[in-house]
Amino acid sequence: MRHIAAANGIPGDDEFKFRARAKELVDKWHHILNANKSTSSPSAQTNGKADKDAEAVTESTKNLDLNGKGASGSQRSCSYTQ
Repeated sequence: MRHIAAANGIPGDDEFKFRARAKELVDKWHHILNANKSTSSPSAQTNGKADKDAEAVTESTKNLDLNGKGASGSQRSCSYTQ
């Protein structure tokens, strides 16, 4: 995503805003990943909100099946809607 956000001349970027959307994801991921760092830094002291956000993401992704198979072993299909 970082490379997409930094790239120039991506076909269809005017219509689909690939670079802007990739940058938003990178910023969001940095926020989540940095939430677990030491709370001694001033930027990490956010009254625990960042820790709660990171915990929520961890909890919600705990049961993700990265192979795309459900509990019964059947393939799931995924569709993108905007």
